[in-house]
Amino acid sequence: MLIQDCIFFSPEVRKVLQSEWVYKTIASQKRLDFGYDFIPYLIQSGYRVYGYIIEKGWYDVGTPERYLNAMYDILNGRLECLKEFDERVFPDKRIWIQGKSPESITRKNKIIEMVKKGKIELEEPVLIGRHCQIEEGVKISNSCIDNYTRIGKGSIIKDSAIMDRTYIGENTEINKSIIGRHTTIMSTRRKQTKITSVSVVADNVYINAGCILKNAKVYPHLKLIENIYEGEVLSSK
Repeated sequence: MLIQDCIFFSPEVRKVLQSEWVYKTIASQKRLDFGYDFIPYLIQSGYRVYGYIIEKGWYDVGTPERYLNAMYDILNGRLECLKEFDERVFPDKRIWIQGKSPESITRKNKIIEMVKKGKIELEEPVLIGRHCQIEEGVKISNSCIDNYTRIGKGSIIKDSAIMDRTYIGENTEINKSIIGRHTTIMSTRRKQTKITSVSVVADNVYINAGCILKNAKVYPHLKLIENIYEGEVLSSK
């Protein structure tokens, strides 16, 4: 739900992306950075490159820390061009629960009722997307929960971004981390899963109950067994 920078290329650039220079750059530098490598190369090669100055707010979200900081600023209304979201549910609090379809409205009203009864705690700012299911005892603060997410009983989510269609089991703790789309996080009272310290979990990851992730990076489509992953980069290779 963040506004990100955009780069538009003409069809000519596709040929450059398939050129020998690209492969040599990746082989020698182990990277192809658009800002540091590719755009300067286009200019040096005589291609026309245009820019537009944005005066009302721009974020470099190229690292997990910067992504989260941008999210915090936006949720707190510090981005000039986006100070408010649709469907604020409490007039005096920066809490939004979105969705206009009949089913989504039903789920929204259920969450609001549970908040009013003290069964769910939402500490502003919190942005919740469409069709989300949140169980009793859940505590969410300074976070964005995207569409179709399910959060089990007693889970705590703080300073984090949860993407679409994520399943979060009961008693999960997620703190200052990013969880990708279609990810399943299993957790129980006896085997609590904790994801903290700017961990990043990519799309379609399955995390078994009892896993501890601290400042860990997890590539897509992986299945994690119960273990402690601290400062690790987990990939299929």
